[in-house]
Amino acid sequence: KMVERRCLLMSFALVDEDGSGSVSLEEFSRLCTAAQPRRSPAERELLFRMLDADDNHAVSAGEFLRLADVLVLRVREKRPGLCARFPWLRWRSRAARAVVDNEAFERAALGVILGYVAFLAVQAHPATREAVGDATLETVDLAFLVAFGAEALAKMAAFSVEGYFDDAWNRLDFAVV
Repeated sequence: KMVERRCLLMSFALVDEDGSGSVSLEEFSRLCTAAQPRRSPAERELLFRMLDADDNHAVSAGEFLRLADVLVLRVREKRPGLCARFPWLRWRSRAARAVVDNEAFERAALGVILGYVAFLAVQAHPATREAVGDATLETVDLAFLVAFGAEALAKMAAFSVEGYFDDAWNRLDFAVV
């Protein structure tokens, strides 16, 4: 977060052409014109007034940073990802999306998770190993692994591989499976 703030302050300093510690409407208008030439002067002024929280006709670095915090603005280095090399990673299926968004799918996934937790509890007991045998326990474990893998594949088909891995919970899920 500190690196992001430093980057944002450096960007702010570039816009503050006269080095006054605040950005005037004129400086802001030049930036907007360079970034979005089609934006009208009225739109530029409205954006500026929204940034100028204390209404002193200048946007301070603090106002800029507060706005960035509210918008959860992130400064990232743009690097070409895997999707630039492999566009099929963005493919999605509407049918899979309908399945994954269905409440029954979510309940089934939760049921598999709870079933696996119960299986792990039963499997940990020494008497279970003796009564059922290791081969049976490994087969049941493999069945749960297949179910978890099928859930991940369904979500990848629904959201795209890229979309699936954009979600932190899905990344954790994938790592655990």
